[in-house]
Amino acid sequence: PNRPTTYTVRVKPAAGVKKITAQINAAMPAFTTLTLTMAPPAGATGMGPVDLTTTAQDMVVNMSSINPSQTHGITYVFTATVAAGVIPLQSRTVTLTLANYP
Repeated sequence: PNRPTTYTVRVKPAAGVKKITAQINAAMPAFTTLTLTMAPPAGATGMGPVDLTTTAQDMVVNMSSINPSQTHGITYVFTATVAAGVIPLQSRTVTLTLANYP
């Protein structure tokens, strides 16, 4: 079954403006992608669908004064072309980081 995935964020006014970045721990197999979309809190900007890599990429930017905590949706999409062939079972760890923006 489809289960919603969410994240919860809180940014106190004194903390300044923040962003969320995402990266995976290992490259995806050839001819495949793992795309992440994060719904932004009010006033923030979501970067839309982003193909994840091992380099941190901005997912949600310009977050400030989110208090109390807010919960928003996350969507993961895995795609592969026929050229990927049969891919052995494997996993990736997605790391989300709250950092200063810009």
